[in-house]
Amino acid sequence: MNQNLTLQVKVFGHLMHREMIALSKVITDFVINAAITSPLFLFVFAKIIMIMGTSASHIPIIIAGEISVQALFLGWGEASALVTDLNNRCECQYLSRIPISPRLAFLKYTCASIVKSFIVGTVVLVATKIALWDVFCLAQFSIPKFFLAMILNSTFYGIVATTIAARSKNLDQVTSMFMRCVFPLWMIIFLGPWHMLATASPTLGTIALFSPITYTMEAVRGAILGQEGFINFWTCIGVGTTATIFLGILGLHWMKKRLDHI
Repeated sequence: MNQNLTLQVKVFGHLMHREMIALSKVITDFVINAAITSPLFLFVFAKIIMIMGTSASHIPIIIAGEISVQALFLGWGEASALVTDLNNRCECQYLSRIPISPRLAFLKYTCASIVKSFIVGTVVLVATKIALWDVFCLAQFSIPKFFLAMILNSTFYGIVATTIAARSKNLDQVTSMFMRCVFPLWMIIFLGPWHMLATASPTLGTIALFSPITYTMEAVRGAILGQEGFINFWTCIGVGTTATIFLGILGLHWMKKRLDHI
């Protein structure tokens, strides 16, 4: 039993090493894209809303939300790539012939997305701070909380991507599941903190409390901008972690069924 587990861990390590090599070949492009597109969008957005008379104090909230949501868009791409892989059966047939459990296969698919999301989110933070130096204040920034929040944020969306891929038969279904299940929950919390949403619409505020996206985004905001005005950071970490574990268990079950049919 111990020998089998040791062998599986070694195989998993080899697979992750291969994933990191593949990631190193494309991560430069992701970093460049993140360093250009998001800060540019936020810079233009900031200038426009200030011209319209909106308080500049709201801009950092949007920036923190943009940093969090990088993992969502990267996860969408990872889910699409995984569905293509599952349908082509190349990688999956390879995994079925080597000594690795479905649990570690699921984790292997998720980890690359987590690493990529974490790197890109951090790049967006730095690049946006440079682009909006006077507007984007980091006086309340906490490095330990930021790393913890970003790990949770990246892990959650990585598992979301893998779980959606496990339930999707083609790319159209991936798009549909993101548009129907993920995007609405993201949109209601992206433009402002939860307390602002709850004040504007108690109904939407109540709905948002049942969404793990609310807690992952509020955790990132609290880590970057300080606790005031956001849901308690540790509450966000606790609820977000619980939701991630629950979703991971479901995703593992669905991925095992998917791999069993290949």
